[in-house]
Amino acid sequence: MDYFASRIVLRPQEISNNPEIIRRLGVIALNVGLEFDIYGHANSTHVAGSI
Repeated sequence: MDYFASRIVLRPQEISNNPEIIRRLGVIALNVGLEFDIYGHANSTHVAGSI
């Protein structure tokens, strides 16, 4: 936990969810499944077996 303490910044929701700030940071979000199997199951957390 100490490793992340100096790297994490908590901001109010109005700042952290502001579209202008997100655009400036170059954040890209995917809200779709990345992998699908023949049974129609979607995997959106692991790509090729790794996170």
